Amino acid sequence: LQDKLRKFGNGTVAVSTIITNDRYRVIVTTPTVQIDGKTDIKTADLNKKIFAFRAALQDRKIDPRPLGKELYDILIKPIENILKDAQTKTLIWSLDGTLRYIPFAALSPDGETYLVEKYQNVILTPKTRDDIYDSNAQWKALGMGVSTEQTIVYPDYPDDKVVTPALPAVDDELRGIIRENDSPNEKGILFGKRFLNQDFTLKNFTDSLAKETSDGKKEYTVVHLASHFRLASNWSDSFLLLGNSQILTLEEMSNSPQINFGDVELVTLSACNTAAGDDTDGAEVDSLAELIQTKSGKAVLATLWAVGDESTATLMSNFYRLRKENPQ
Repeated sequence: LQDKLRKFGNGTVAVSTIITNDRYRVIVTTPTVQIDGKTDIKTADLNKKIFAFRAALQDRKIDPRPLGKELYDILIKPIENILKDAQTKTLIWSLDGTLRYIPFAALSPDGETYLVEKYQNVILTPKTRDDIYDSNAQWKALGMGVSTEQTIVYPDYPDDKVVTPALPAVDDELRGIIRENDSPNEKGILFGKRFLNQDFTLKNFTDSLAKETSDGKKEYTVVHLASHFRLASNWSDSFLLLGNSQILTLEEMSNSPQINFGDVELVTLSACNTAAGDDTDGAEVDSLAELIQTKSGKAVLATLWAVGDESTATLMSNFYRLRKENPQ
């Protein structure tokens, strides 16, 4: 780990968190040293603070910074001086338990600012903990989405029909991000291919993932999925909504030899609750990313709660624009 941190240059530090019944522990790894810190707190008390902070972040009437300061003092204050001495710029986090349910970038060092103003934050899953890499590859995107209302059946409730609401901004989201290869006048940020509604089929998905360039590399380095997603307590009940009211379960995704994310730099799941499900220990947050990484995807971007349809389109366009302007 220290060898890899050295390759990333000064200012990159790995932070591993461990929650036990009566104590929170944190291990800091820099290119030269490894030091630990701790806070004595019962798991139940820590969980209350985590879920209160999570609720505050979703309520426009609540300023989340005071609660973010409480958590900062528990989680980061014990290593604050170590990070300062290491001249830290980027924190690479390995999260334990319910810590996976909150965005660390939103913690507050002082009750006034946010952690993202001080550090860049990267989250690792157990699968990628020993396989950190860096890449500045040029991105080309495959975009697939569903914007219309659909009637579906959940795998674990086969007798019930569920209506998924329309996502009218998805069309604009995909057009704002992706410029079709044969349409040079479009204004999308990344070149690529879009499939919307009835064209978002399993065949188009697998065929696109398998498509290669003339030099044998995969055609697309980004897969952007803008559709409803359900992350349940197991893979057979968790699914991505395709067009025509079809679903693709994580179990089917895992077992399908046709679904492979080799050479894909980023898989974005742009919808509500794509990283948080029915469990309360946070393990399912890692499970989604690990499934995609098991299928050779390098990184996953997902959401921890419900997101606004229109604002998501704006957010994602800005995200890809910033990456294109500065791949570093």
